[in-house]
Amino acid sequence: MFNVNERTFKIAAQYPNNLSTRHYLRFLFAPTCCYQHVYPTSQSIRIGYLAKRAFEFAFCYMFMWYLIY
Repeated sequence: MFNVNERTFKIAAQYPNNLSTRHYLRFLFAPTCCYQHVYPTSQSIRIGYLAKRAFEFAFCYMFMWYLIY
C-alpha cells in the first residue's frame, strides 16, 4: 500500500502503541511536522556537508554576537 514495505506498514498501523522512548528522543533532537516510523537516512556521514553546515553555524553565530555586542 502506497509503495511502503509490508513490515513497516504493519508497525505503523499500530500507532500510537508502536512508539517508544527512542522515537521520542529522536523527535526531540530532530523534530518533524509528521510522524514516520522509518526516516530516510544514510549509513555514512558526509564530511563536506557537515563542515559546510558547521561553518555556516559558526559564521551566523559570530555575526549575531557582533550585532548584539
